[in-house]
Amino acid sequence: MSLDLAAPQNGVADPGGAHLLVLARGLEGYRRMCRVISRPQLAGGEKGRPVYDEDALVDVLAGHVLVLTGCRKGRVRRALAADDKARAMSELVSLVDRYGRDNVAVELIDHSLPLDSTYNDTLASMAEAAEVVTVATDNVHYAHPGRGPLSDAVAAVRARQSLDDMEGWLSAAHMAFVRSGAEQAEFFARYPGAVTRAALLGVECAFDLNLVAPDLPPFPVPAGHDEMSFLRELT
Repeated sequence: MSLDLAAPQNGVADPGGAHLLVLARGLEGYRRMCRVISRPQLAGGEKGRPVYDEDALVDVLAGHVLVLTGCRKGRVRRALAADDKARAMSELVSLVDRYGRDNVAVELIDHSLPLDSTYNDTLASMAEAAEVVTVATDNVHYAHPGRGPLSDAVAAVRARQSLDDMEGWLSAAHMAFVRSGAEQAEFFARYPGAVTRAALLGVECAFDLNLVAPDLPPFPVPAGHDEMSFLRELT
């Protein structure tokens, strides 16, 4: 969820706002997330600018989601990027106070960039001070490195700009992919338990979307088509 948006973000190379990253814990958590994501879209009055009431988010989500500190758009990492460790710690403590110590985890990300280890060391120390766990997530955006260019293209489409115009806003290297457990263990060896906890949380948060999908009647399509093939023909 993108918080603090001052204007619609359609066609913006680097969208503003702060990200609040939450993972649903079970079906009830998923239902609550759908609810809190849908209503702010209507409250904003403008497409691309949802308006969130953070206190209302806590009231609905607390105890049903896992909150992560997020990528560079999360408030914790934003503060670190501004070299303000005190504010970063304050933002982490705020998440813990709002959602509960057992419902917050500090993300560790390593894309082999110059400051990744520095940030991870600081975040691990902050997690220990706040008595919350660390998880090695890597801010994954695609399955394997070969999908990196497609991810860039999708970002350009979202921003309504060409790939040339997006230069400087896209990743310098396609590192946001799913690594094997062995690779993760090697990358995050200095943070004991972070990789294992990430795997366990993945299992904990997994559920079958078919259990919450609406049982809609089939859409009528011409002979020789199913719904997906007819949609492709139309679009």
